[in-house]
Amino acid sequence: MTKTKKRPKLKAFLLSMMLVFTFIFSNGGTKAEADGISALVVGAAYKLQNRTTGMFVDGMGYSTNGANCGQWTYSDSSNQRWVLEASGSYYKFRNAATGLYLDGMGRTSAGSVYGQWASSSSDNQKWRIEISGNYYKIVNVATGLVLDGGGNTGNGSDLKQWDNVSSTNLEWSFIPVL
Repeated sequence: MTKTKKRPKLKAFLLSMMLVFTFIFSNGGTKAEADGISALVVGAAYKLQNRTTGMFVDGMGYSTNGANCGQWTYSDSSNQRWVLEASGSYYKFRNAATGLYLDGMGRTSAGSVYGQWASSSSDNQKWRIEISGNYYKIVNVATGLVLDGGGNTGNGSDLKQWDNVSSTNLEWSFIPVL
């Protein structure tokens, strides 16, 4: 009977690669950030809360293409639930209440209002998510402008877009919804 030689280095390498791939794919293809912010999960629902105002991105119950997207104080309404979806190397946000997607509407001026639209392959609905300290910036792929709370604190205030500058109006928390 011959003994086979064990290869501890190869086994350790294969095990570590398996753990890395399991972690990446179990987190929707995203990776954990070194600064302690939890990885976002594709397919999960989130409430998006503005750092400055504490207001939440809200579909406001609108179900027609082109309707404005607004902000509202916290509620249990599904109007404030946004499902994170993968779109190539970018993301899309689908409103849980209406099924419409957060959309830049092709508006390229700082201060323009964001809207909602049925699913399409347009870059107006694609977003890049950037780390900003302990928050996220949500950048529209078509315009390069950032989701902006605008400092507005009134329920129903428009959700705007702004140049990518250093401002807490442009920073958002992703709060998981169960």
